[in-house]
Amino acid sequence: MVTDFITDRSPRPNKPRVIEHPAKSNKHRDEYRYCHPNCPQGAANGVTTFHELKNTINSWISDDMDVTHHAHEVTLSPELSEDILRKCVVESEETLQDMRLVFAFHSGPDLDPCDSVTYCNVKQYKVVIFDVKKQMFLLRTSHSKAHCKKTKYLAKIDVHSFDPEWCVDRSTFLAQHNFWRRLREVINSM
Repeated sequence: MVTDFITDRSPRPNKPRVIEHPAKSNKHRDEYRYCHPNCPQGAANGVTTFHELKNTINSWISDDMDVTHHAHEVTLSPELSEDILRKCVVESEETLQDMRLVFAFHSGPDLDPCDSVTYCNVKQYKVVIFDVKKQMFLLRTSHSKAHCKKTKYLAKIDVHSFDPEWCVDRSTFLAQHNFWRRLREVINSM
């Protein structure tokens, strides 16, 4: 993986992060959230530097809790990376040229690891994007608007991507243990 776009790996003072399960009452209890330990619902929890992310991911210990649905890593090609970025970058605030897709997971109804045939069934992506201009990682979820309408989630995440059929969720980032394990591998290889 070419990561020469990451030029700032220096620490940022007083910005602790943790990876933890949300409250037991949360329906996503089987996932882990990336957050500030004193402000788990903070708006900037999915925005982080290389140093913060590396320290946090290397401090995390998985308890391998069973998951209710399964997410799979996407095998990225240049065309697919561009398509996923269009679905995960906020149209009114960000530019596609500044973003690099580090990796992506998808989920949908009974999807196996991705291939071009199954992409019509994807209902959400969990991604790690790197903003080259700001030198920050963005941990994001992107949802198909059709799925959001069906689950009545669209009103909460009315943030439009460059793809008119997809919206971006910038709330607290949650993902399964296989996502975090893969992220640890990727970050430690940089």
